[in-house]
Amino acid sequence: MGAALTWAAVAALLAAAGFVCYGGPNLLDLGFYHDDWNTLSHIHFAPDSLPLRMAALARVDASQLFRPFDIILWPTLYRLFGLDPVPWQVFLLCVNVGIGLATAKLLLRFKVPVSLALLGGILILSYPSKDADLFWPLNVINPLSLLFYLVGHLAFLSHVESGNKHPLIACVAALLLVGVRRR
Repeated sequence: MGAALTWAAVAALLAAAGFVCYGGPNLLDLGFYHDDWNTLSHIHFAPDSLPLRMAALARVDASQLFRPFDIILWPTLYRLFGLDPVPWQVFLLCVNVGIGLATAKLLLRFKVPVSLALLGGILILSYPSKDADLFWPLNVINPLSLLFYLVGHLAFLSHVESGNKHPLIACVAALLLVGVRRR
């Protein structure tokens, strides 16, 4: 089996594992949590403009000024998805599957056999104590931070192997976004 076909199979299996970790079709029954509604209310009732919604969020919660990516991300997702929780949950699912894929890719870079790399991706998706990262829509910032870290690490490895500066720039950009983590 070719490398591209192998990677496509790994990606398909990890996407299926992510869907199972979300409870399959029960994903459609998930909604927002109390904290989500509080934050979303400030965005929802702000004037219909991305910059004004970002300003409203920063104004009502000064701690957001220390997490500027939240101020950009949440109003942007609101602009895309509104108050329908399903696309928020699907986006969160995609981010978590991205973490599984990046984990598997990282393991493959360290010459781990494909079957074990797949297992590593599945384990990170199914780790039981991260339910907030799987089901809490506005908590997407935490899994995004991990995804950015993994992407940055992969880019750094590309830089080390190739000597090319472009992966190093991607690494620095990804690692700057890691700092967006809320906790």
